[in-house]
Formats: sequence, C-alpha cells, structure tokens
Amino acid sequence: VQTRMWQADNYFYYGYLVGVFSQDCCPRYMSKEHFHKLQDRIDRVTLCHGTFADAAKLRNDFTVLSLLDAMDWMPTEIIADTFAQLIPQVNRPKCRIFWRSLADYVHSPALAHLEIKEVETYDRVGWYLSQWVATVPEHYNPKALAAKPQTQILSNTLLQDAKVAAILVAYGISSKEKDAAKFYAAQGELYDGFRESMLKDRDTLLRWAVPWTEPIKTWVSVGCGTARDVEFVVDQAKQWNTKIFLCDLSPALLKMARARVERLGLEDQTTFVEGDITKPEIQRLLPSEGCDLVTCSYCVTMIPDWLTALQSMKSMLRVGGLMGIVDFTSRARDGRAERFLRWWFAHDGVWFNRGHLDWLKGNLATVWVEEGSNRMPYTPLRPGHYVFVGR
Repeated sequence: VQTRMWQADNYFYYGYLVGVFSQDCCPRYMSKEHFHKLQDRIDRVTLCHGTFADAAKLRNDFTVLSLLDAMDWMPTEIIADTFAQLIPQVNRPKCRIFWRSLADYVHSPALAHLEIKEVETYDRVGWYLSQWVATVPEHYNPKALAAKPQTQILSNTLLQDAKVAAILVAYGISSKEKDAAKFYAAQGELYDGFRESMLKDRDTLLRWAVPWTEPIKTWVSVGCGTARDVEFVVDQAKQWNTKIFLCDLSPALLKMARARVERLGLEDQTTFVEGDITKPEIQRLLPSEGCDLVTCSYCVTMIPDWLTALQSMKSMLRVGGLMGIVDFTSRARDGRAERFLRWWFAHDGVWFNRGHLDWLKGNLATVWVEEGSNRMPYTPLRPGHYVFVGR
C-alpha cells in the first residue's frame, strides 16, 4: 500500500496534497486527450442528489452499479435495504456490480449471496485492500433483504436477572447429573430477557447470513428454545411458505415457542419436535436428506456429543442445502482470560470448543463466516462467538 500510494501518477493523493490536479497527474476524464469526449457526451449524465436507492428509481435497466467504497461506511441493514431497492432496477443478465473495500474480504453478509469475484489488479488509489465484481444470481429475490423482523423488546429487571443468575450458579455448582430440561423450566418467562444481550448475532445469522434471497422451503431449527430466531424472519418464511421444524429437548421452552409461533401466524407451517437431536428416534421425526436449511443458535456448545449433533444436522440437508450456526467459541489466542471463560461456562454445561467451527469449515462449503465478541451482562467478560453458514 505504501508503495502504490506514492506513485508519481497517483492523482488521488496528488490532489489532496497539492490542492489541484496537473496535466500530468489527473483523472483520465480531465486529461486533454479525453476531456472533449466528456463534454460531447454530457447529455448522457444525470445528476441525483440522494442515495443509491434514490438514483435507482430513475430507470430500470442499469447494467453497471459502481458503488466504490460507500458500503464500508454502512451497517449491514443499510446495505441490505440498498440492494433490495437497487436489484429490481437492473438488467440482470448484463448487470455488473463493482465495489472496493478497506477489508481484504467480502465484509457484509448482505453481499455474500451475489456471484462475486475478486478483482486481483490493484486499484489506482493505492489505499483499498480489495476490489470486487458481482453478478446477480438467476433466482435471486431481493425482497427478502428488506424484510423487517417482528421481534419483541425483551429485557429483565435487575431482580429478574439476579434470579436467573442464581439458577445458573446453582446449576453450575451442583454435583448432581445435569438436567437441561429442568434447568430451563426453572427460568420460565425470564429466559429470553436474560439472554437477549448475551447471545449476539442471532439476527445476523437469520436475516442476512442465511440467503433468504433464494427459496427455502424446509427449515429445521435445532435447539430452538423459545423460537426467538423465528421472529427475525417471519416475512421470509411466509414469502417462501417455509415448512418449519422446531426441535428442543425442553418441554417448557417448546411451550413458549408454540405460543410465539401462534402469535406470529406461523402455526400452520410449523411442526414441534421434543427431544435430543443426537438420538435416532428424534432424527426420524425430522426431514432426511431433503432440507433446505438447518440452523442452531447457541446450542452446539451445550451438546456433549457435538460431533454427532453436527453430523445429524448435515445429514438432513439436500444437495446444496444450507447449515447455519451461531455459537460461542474459543478464540485463536489462548490466554488466561480464554481459559477462565472455558472453566466458567463449563460449570453451566456450555463447552467452548474451537473444533466446532473447524469441523464446519472442513465439511461444508463456506457461504459466510465471521467471529466477534460481546460483553457478558454485569461482568467485564467478553466471550468469543462465531456466525457460520455453509452448503
């Protein structure tokens, strides 16, 4: 980057440093050779003071969308909304979408479902680490990108969180065999409120990392809990008339899931399965080899036989089917904080294991993967987590 930035013909930085362009260092359209061509074709230029989406309304046959680095400054939701409005206005067979980024990877899950190729030549600015060109897949439906979640605002009082924390501590220090079903039943209606700020990026997985831009007719949610995940994609599920299977070993949580599904108007599309995903008798109640999507949110780390669980999920998929996981993980740098987190969470039956993500990457073609961390409520602890979608 430092070498390319200071090349003699890098007009981008020359203009910044000197304040003007020169005849020998300026954009091509301002050079003497090309300037008259620009003047002769000025009638082809239409100015729009507004967003990309505002400009897209001007016509419906765009063949090039040159977005430069604008999306580096946008959160995923704005990128998704922008593409939901841009794509209907393009000539799909001919359209090419170009952008560049300070990231050296595709930086938003809202972009991951286009057909993308990296431009390997360096950009002239000498600042950006990657450039990309994408086309629109044949069956890409941008409507799903604009769908808004039908989520409730979930929060507990300090006393309610203290009650849940006491249950967690009692469960952790108990010498008895862990009974996950009773553990969740004891938390009751306080379950979602306590976990809302702790279990991050479930919305990222469901709304954007999973490509609802393509038909998803069958979806199995493993360890569905109270069906909070369903709230993120109600419109998408209705759009594709998705048949949903919600599987959990806790009858108390499934009872809450049923009430939520009925409130969302998805009861006719939903089947509830109570049991352990690693048990053959439960696997027989779920789709086999024909499923479009299997997801699991913050549950793999709670399954002792996690390998069997992941293999079972994968076995449900059709060829080209999708598997999406969001969960805790150990970060690559293993220091005292990481060791403490593993010890602390293990007392509540949550086992951090880098091998989960390694297995997913090794057995599925990656569609989207990212890692992050989030502060635990009322503590300075920041456990790592990942979002993964693969085919």
